[in-house]
Amino acid sequence: NTSDIPKLSVIFPMLPDMEPLVAFPLVLPIMTAAGVRGTMFIATGNGTWILPTAVGGESLCLMDSGTAHDLILDVTAGDTMRLKGTEQADGVGITNTAGTTTGDFVCVVAVAANKWSTVGMGGTWASQ
Repeated sequence: NTSDIPKLSVIFPMLPDMEPLVAFPLVLPIMTAAGVRGTMFIATGNGTWILPTAVGGESLCLMDSGTAHDLILDVTAGDTMRLKGTEQADGVGITNTAGTTTGDFVCVVAVAANKWSTVGMGGTWASQ
């Protein structure tokens, strides 16, 4: 039942008059250490993407491909994000909320345990 899910991003119905098969909430902690080894995540709308705890060597890119442009690439407590060479506070991610362009992207790499760093970006990204 879709009313059981407070925030929906996508629903895939099978046929008219049938119950939806899949529903994705806007905030998905779906990134896992195994899934962030050179992966490109493509966001089709606003949302929060939560990075797993940095171990070292993980990498990914997040790109805005929708018409809503408020993306957050978040870190968990105990991890930091270095944005353009400046380390943010513990547990503080980055956002492109000032951006208005489809195609904004950011690429990050885990440079050490508990330390993420941006290595490339397009658009406007700032501390969350």
